[in-house]
Amino acid sequence: MASEERAEYDRDIYRATCSCGDVVVERLADASNLPRENNREIAESVCGVHAFTHEWKDEDYSISKGWTDE
Repeated sequence: MASEERAEYDRDIYRATCSCGDVVVERLADASNLPRENNREIAESVCGVHAFTHEWKDEDYSISKGWTDE
């Protein structure tokens, strides 16, 4: 059963899209054999960089983010 749970967990992707139309980041939950929380933090830092580019240009934007199994 643990392997079945792991197989489902492997399909989880942290995805963030921006209102500008860019897919900011897509990162597997188990990328680089890191724990899920570490991969979320890495993805969040990418979102921060993307947000900064809009803030620097004084542009309005919104970023939608979260885990998906697609």
